[in-house]
Amino acid sequence: MKKGLPEIIREIRERMSLNQREFGLMVFPEISENAAQNKIKRFEQGAQEPVLSEIVMLAKAMNVSIPYLFGEDEDKSRFDPSTMCVLEDANFVLTNGSKAQQTALVTDIMVLSQAIKENLCLRKEIESLTNENQQLKNIAAPAIIELPDDPGR
Repeated sequence: MKKGLPEIIREIRERMSLNQREFGLMVFPEISENAAQNKIKRFEQGAQEPVLSEIVMLAKAMNVSIPYLFGEDEDKSRFDPSTMCVLEDANFVLTNGSKAQQTALVTDIMVLSQAIKENLCLRKEIESLTNENQQLKNIAAPAIIELPDDPGR
């Protein structure tokens, strides 16, 4: 029988010889000690499902692939951010994740899409301002007249 995400998280944490508090702080260093411990506890009990960003943090901390966390990858292929394909992982969550994880993923994708659009708009604006600045320099350069050092001459 295939293990579920809660069992796999607990099994790997125990194999790492960490308690829930220690593991929580390792995975979620940006939140309080109690919040990190409670998050791991809820994941292991199946009371809360991690969203995509939390799945990535768990896989990274445990040094396993995302499919392994879902019980799909028996060889425990290592987490490698330089070769990890975000689209493959997103597709995996959409295919195998819960409704809450799928909804969170779609929300993350929409936020990312908006950020990319804003970034492109800012780049175009910077490019436009750079071009305008260069044009102004070209116009102003011939108009600069050298003044003598001594205005009384």
